[in-house]
Amino acid sequence: MGIRKSNPCPHCGSHCRIRTSKVISLETREKYYQCSNIDCSYEYRSVETIISTIRESFTPNPEVNIPPFERQRVLMPTG
Repeated sequence: MGIRKSNPCPHCGSHCRIRTSKVISLETREKYYQCSNIDCSYEYRSVETIISTIRESFTPNPEVNIPPFERQRVLMPTG
């Protein structure tokens, strides 16, 4: 069971569902969305790319090279 991600329609605010997707590379996927509101019926496409690794895989693919996530530290003033 996967996590359901909510994608509101930018026009009417209804849920948009993924109709299809296409693999561009190991890190990038193109997705095609459709608004669930039949009175709106807006359709769009987006590109989703993995930009950083939060936790390494236990079974890494040697062909994948995704940089680690760099957390920025906030320094509090002293004194």
